[in-house]
Amino acid sequence: MSPALRKLAANLLRRASEEFGNHGCNDYRLGEDGGLSPAEIREVRALVTTWVREFDPQAEEIEDVTMDWLLMDFFVAVLEEGT
Repeated sequence: MSPALRKLAANLLRRASEEFGNHGCNDYRLGEDGGLSPAEIREVRALVTTWVREFDPQAEEIEDVTMDWLLMDFFVAVLEEGT
């Protein structure tokens, strides 16, 4: 993905995260909604938890059901890092 596309995707996800964060229910099921296998769920949980703990070292591990806006914020960080 080119730097311009990463920047655009990050900006769109940031805006979407702000909107989704204002909804009444923010549950996102990694398996059912995301279509991930149990192994993929473990991988995503570990990656997102590591990222969250950069800001809050005492944060608990994310669950199989997490918040949609949190995942969007994580993807913004990944896109902005260019990884």
